[in-house]
Amino acid sequence: MPEATPAQIASLGHVAALLRRELEKREWSVADFHRAIGEDVKSTRAYAWMNCRSRITDQYRPKIAKALGVKESDLMPRELTQAVITAPVSEAKLRAVQVASSMPARTLAPSGDVLAFNVNADGNARLRLDVTLPLEQGSKVLRLLLDHISLSATAGDEA
Repeated sequence: MPEATPAQIASLGHVAALLRRELEKREWSVADFHRAIGEDVKSTRAYAWMNCRSRITDQYRPKIAKALGVKESDLMPRELTQAVITAPVSEAKLRAVQVASSMPARTLAPSGDVLAFNVNADGNARLRLDVTLPLEQGSKVLRLLLDHISLSATAGDEA
């Protein structure tokens, strides 16, 4: 089966990460997961969800939410404009951001920017990466970043 496209990863990466995390937490196999949602244990449906190749339909969303104890809204695909996740900002981070925002924006590469990192007054960090990769590698990097962002947001909720 072909790799997920960057658009699929951006739209569905948070769902895939949630499914993988919940199955690992419960020590469930994909067959166990299928059994819990009333799906044939030989189905490949969950693999498509966990690899960003298919969105969870309205038919399965309530079953999955109930089986995993998550909100149905957590299983919805993101609009591509919603791919940015904001996390709560502590007072210390806010002070650091206020200091950083009073300074001119700095980039990590002086010329021919490949990677740029800026912090704005709202406490959001903007990371720009301008690099050309083969689709297979680019999809993996995007999946890694989205998984990390999703895990970071979850860790912030637990703190």
